Amino acid sequence: MSNLLTLHTNLEQHYLQHEFANKAVLIEEPLGWKTSNKKLKRSSGQWKFYYKNKNLEAIYFYNNGLLNGVTKDYYENGHINKERIFKNDIQIGFSKYYYNNGKPMLTGKIKNSENIGEWKFYHRNGKLNKIGKYSKGLENGQWKYYYNNGQLKCIGKFNQGKQNGKWVFYHKNGQLADYGSYSNGKKIGEWIYYKENGEIESKEKY
Repeated sequence: MSNLLTLHTNLEQHYLQHEFANKAVLIEEPLGWKTSNKKLKRSSGQWKFYYKNKNLEAIYFYNNGLLNGVTKDYYENGHINKERIFKNDIQIGFSKYYYNNGKPMLTGKIKNSENIGEWKFYHRNGKLNKIGKYSKGLENGQWKYYYNNGQLKCIGKFNQGKQNGKWVFYHKNGQLADYGSYSNGKKIGEWIYYKENGEIESKEKY
């Protein structure tokens, strides 16, 4: 990924383009661009990265070369991409991700590099996609899923990332689609399936 970086010094302002893949650095000076193959050493303070078209790509804060504090990334069209919190290069706290149309994509909290607590995921149109809780990075407890029209799609529980207990599914028109039980992520017992008009379509045993 190519980025432009704005550095403010006591004497002048440089524009740097950092190639993360090969660590090449382009420095724009009054006489033009020149290339440096030395690894870019990030100092403490605020760093701003830019796209080739000079639109802002990201704002990061470093402390002794490590990411710290709130970081913001942007799409090339100017919309916010994600907002995250870091401590010594490790992501922590509440995070927000967005689609390139400005609508929210997901929100939730991270601790010890794992998802914890309630997370919300959204469709591109801004409607809620799914909502539920994580424990040690795995889905746990009740989760609800929704169609992009806002209609409930399904509801059920997870146990350490695997579906367990009764699950109920709905058609996009709101009619019951099917229901049954899971154990350790696998269907068990009798499941009943319905057509969109409410008629029973089939019954299956697992």
